[in-house]
Amino acid sequence: MKIFVKNLEDEVKEINEYIHFMNKKYSKHKTVKRKLASVKAFYSYLEYEEIIEYSPFNKVRTKIKEPHVLPKTIQKENIEKIIQYLFDRVSSAKTDFQTIISIRNIAIIGLLFSTGIRISELCNIKVADINFNEKTLKFFGKGSKERILYIGNETVVDLCKEYKQLNEYVAENDYFF
Repeated sequence: MKIFVKNLEDEVKEINEYIHFMNKKYSKHKTVKRKLASVKAFYSYLEYEEIIEYSPFNKVRTKIKEPHVLPKTIQKENIEKIIQYLFDRVSSAKTDFQTIISIRNIAIIGLLFSTGIRISELCNIKVADINFNEKTLKFFGKGSKERILYIGNETVVDLCKEYKQLNEYVAENDYFF
């Protein structure tokens, strides 16, 4: 059973009007893309089953660009609360192990904030990659590109040194954290 289809140009015009309508009706681009994908799949099915001769979506470009959403940042007050909490954990540590872990946590947060590196990059920092004299950090970033960053915060450098001195396993392992 074949369905009578209007002129192809009229179909394309109606699809474009439908896309325009969808963009007005829905504020989220993903909703519009999902609904268009459903209609396009339906037309493709009709064409495959030979119910229609030709899908008008073959003549329509449905590129809908989604806006780039910038990542949300942590407010300065919250960062200060996190750091204060971590320093309180060091002073309230009851064992050497708790002290080492608390200093490690502050060093990790400090490196993340002061250098802006990714967590995956931080996890792969090796002991030889930190130069305390020059206050630099060498690591392989995105795309396996070697990067060298300056650790601008003296407190973070001191915490990393202290963590290395207190934790005997750092010297035995390749990885710093």
